[in-house]
Amino acid sequence: MKHNRIATKLANKENYNEAFQLWEHASSKGYAKASYNLAICYETGKGVPQDMSQAAKLYHIAASQGCSKSLYNLSLMYMDGCGVTRDENKAKQLLEKAAASGLKQAQTELGVIYTEHKHRDMQKAASLFSWAAKQQDSAAQYYLGICYEQGLGVPCNPCKAAELYRQSANAGYLSAYHNLAKLFEQGAAGL
Repeated sequence: MKHNRIATKLANKENYNEAFQLWEHASSKGYAKASYNLAICYETGKGVPQDMSQAAKLYHIAASQGCSKSLYNLSLMYMDGCGVTRDENKAKQLLEKAAASGLKQAQTELGVIYTEHKHRDMQKAASLFSWAAKQQDSAAQYYLGICYEQGLGVPCNPCKAAELYRQSANAGYLSAYHNLAKLFEQGAAGL
């Protein structure tokens, strides 16, 4: 929609007040991306006073219209109890929908949840990390590297772990440098 594109250009120039008005118009016409962008404005306080409850409402609207980024952001709000009542089950349900849509951040976050004691399923975690790593998510590459290094949900493979740590480190994920150096120091995988 034209209003959303113009608003995005204005926001890129840090003209949030005008961008907000255009997104508001596009959102009122049922445009999911505009509702998502409005939610970000309310969440960050750009162009409008910060209002986490309003951000959650707008993320919910955009999510109901199929916006996977809104599903993801709303899940984080439920996880933290920010703008909504804290609800880990609701957060996980929303993350599952966002991950199923292919959103790499959601796949990584859901993978992390599956590493935790309460929801522990390392095969699911490794699978989610793998999907996100294929989309160049540096955090997922790091976590999948851990899985391969320790044989968690996948066969132990230090060579694969080192390659994943290298990819993650090259993308700037600092913890991956440490793990890669540790493998080199140990002489693991013929390094």
